[in-house]
Amino acid sequence: MIVGTSATHGKGTVQTLADLDRLTGGRIELGSFKITIQQFFRVSGSSTQREGVTPDITLPDPYAHIDSGERELDHAIAWSQIPAAPHDKWKATWKTNVLAQKSAARVAKHPELTKLATTTQVLRTRQKDTRVPLAKPAWETRRKELRTALDAANPDIKKATAKFAVKPIDDPNATAVKTAPNPTGKTDDRVKRWAENLAKDVWIEESLNILADMK
Repeated sequence: MIVGTSATHGKGTVQTLADLDRLTGGRIELGSFKITIQQFFRVSGSSTQREGVTPDITLPDPYAHIDSGERELDHAIAWSQIPAAPHDKWKATWKTNVLAQKSAARVAKHPELTKLATTTQVLRTRQKDTRVPLAKPAWETRRKELRTALDAANPDIKKATAKFAVKPIDDPNATAVKTAPNPTGKTDDRVKRWAENLAKDVWIEESLNILADMK
């Protein structure tokens, strides 16, 4: 079961550089030649090249307005498939489509996640609107409208309340760690701040909800 915001990058090949100048002893500059020498495949025989790994359950992606990944590159090597490797399938007690439906219902009611989806729509619309007025008053009005729409849709994750408890595995009672040696005597609270920020992570919150559904 994979939960994520989008397919992975899709980099499923390995390249090496061949220095052609060595063939001429440096007398003629021929440059380098990039050769693909390996390709990754999953146990199912499916390549990760170009298409990446698609989540079974997809959550709102704050970067969905950016077209990135191997599939967006010119001359990217195509996806391919080989025979699957012998393996035993995991006998799941849950149905992926049921988990996805329950997750989607929660996401639709989640304040931060719904705002993230709205933010993506605002940014996509902004990308397509390439006509910019040159007159300063009209330009300033347009800029203000865009900023207002983005501020209204963009959730302030940092101000969100903790959704779950986070405790270090090595010391569940630890709330801070002192650096040693530390002549100032100040407390290094990086672990505490990390735990506080993690407890506000809306994606992990929903992942925990999905785990609960899997029971």
